[in-house]
Order: sequence, then structure tokens, then C-alpha cells
Amino acid sequence: MNRGAALAIAGLLALAGCGGADSEKSPQDAAREAGRSEKPLPGLYETAVNVLAYDIPGASPQEADRMRHMMTGLKSQVSRFCLKAGDVDKGFEEMVRRAAEGNCTFRKFDAQANSVSAQMTCDLGKQAEASINLEGQTGATRSRMVMEIDQFAPDVPGGKVFTRMEVVNRRVGDCPQG
Repeated sequence: MNRGAALAIAGLLALAGCGGADSEKSPQDAAREAGRSEKPLPGLYETAVNVLAYDIPGASPQEADRMRHMMTGLKSQVSRFCLKAGDVDKGFEEMVRRAAEGNCTFRKFDAQANSVSAQMTCDLGKQAEASINLEGQTGATRSRMVMEIDQFAPDVPGGKVFTRMEVVNRRVGDCPQG
């Protein structure tokens, strides 16, 4: 899974608070549960992504150190997006469905009040897969998600890459007019 797809999943799920059990769920099941969640307020949101850990266990020590330094040394990446009233009215159902496009299964999708916990497995093709664990807090104007991603691919030294990142979404104001 590329970093953009992982961030999309984290960002979308970080805002979603939904109820569910700890049994395997299809993306459609998770989307239905997300449809019952509290909706975020419309407005301008800022998303900050921080790489907390990055490891390639099978790489040479020099290559692993170089990649780890490059990934964890990145300053927080910040982006903004506008969540319009029409987007909020659609709820999270379609957003979660799109986030899990492809061959993904939620092993766990559970949320209560202002917390969410999810585990998802995705077949990335070409004998590659990713296992994603999400834990976080949600609210109508702010969320924080810590995501751990284990990627398994035959073209990676040792076959595995581990990434731990934090995604924080917060409402910073109204959407710009125009």
C-alpha cells in the first residue's frame, strides 16, 4: 500500500466513529457501520501526518538506517481540505467504502463514543499485502489516529516494511468562499 492510500484510510477512519463487533467485516459492512457514526462538522480541516517509526528488517544496516532517517526525519506533512455540508450529509459510508477500494477486509472495526479501533488487511497484488492497525480518538472537529502498517512484498529486502504514523485532523475554520 502506498503512503497516500494509507493516509487516506487513516484520515477517513480517523474522523469516523462507528459501532461494531470484533468479527471480520467486508468494506461494505464497515461502510454501513460508519454510516451510523456522528458526522463531522463542515469546514476547513488540516491534516498533519507524522512518521513515528519506519523499519525494513531485511535491509542492510546501512540501507535501513538511511531509509529510517529519511522517513522519521521528515517534518510533519500538513495538508488542508474542505469538508462541505453536502459531503457531510453523505456521511462516512461512501468515504469508508472508497478508502477500502480494492481487495481489503476489515478484521475489526469497532468504535465507541469518541474512539475507534480497526484492523484491515489488503491484497496489493503482485504477491504483496498490507496489514493495518488503527487506534484513535474521534470527534466532530478533531481526530487523532495512530496507524501501524506492515507491508509484505517479495521485492523488499527481507520481504517486510513496518511504518508507524500519526494522523491528526482538526477543523481550522470555515471553507473559503468561491
